[in-house]
Amino acid sequence: TDEYFDHVYNKLIAAADEIVNAPDNNIQYVFEGYRMYNQGDKLDDYMTKLGFAYQMTGDRKYVDRAWKEFEILFTFPDINPAHIIDTGMIQIGISVGYDWMYDAWTDEQRRQIEEFEMTKGLGVMSGDFNYQAFVSAKWVSNYNAFVNGGNIVASLAFMDVDPEFCSETLSKAIRSTEYTLKGFVPDGAWCEGPNYWGLTTRFLT
Repeated sequence: TDEYFDHVYNKLIAAADEIVNAPDNNIQYVFEGYRMYNQGDKLDDYMTKLGFAYQMTGDRKYVDRAWKEFEILFTFPDINPAHIIDTGMIQIGISVGYDWMYDAWTDEQRRQIEEFEMTKGLGVMSGDFNYQAFVSAKWVSNYNAFVNGGNIVASLAFMDVDPEFCSETLSKAIRSTEYTLKGFVPDGAWCEGPNYWGLTTRFLT
């Protein structure tokens, strides 16, 4: 066995178990000023760890815990398109949870996740590419990485739900992301400083 892999594996499983064992530590429709950034980050973190643990172990306790977050998410009136990077982040959490535990969801659970994402996520975000919504598709900004990171992951995860719409959104999101890369010219540093370099590269990858 690989000692380093075992260490990482055990650490991630322990982190997923910690989420399972804290059933009341959920995402909330709460704001810090006008932001829901921390809620989006929590959902992304939860779904990644729970999805990984389910894939590795097949234990449904991770699926059941993830579903609890989805049920809370479904009560949200929106995923804060007023601060659209939050929408992008939350889309990543939704998409990872949907895809990494896809075979564990019932048909009805999949339908609920799909309806929420297509209505509150991609259905809202796609307007940006026609300059109908909140930010320009040509922004050289960390915003672009957050927004299009969410759009790309969601378009891929939900492609079977609406292939034509998701294909068009995916194509435009990839094209839009190219503008973000201008911010790394000429030497790889980021135009908004080192902290945003880290955030931007995270959501580009």
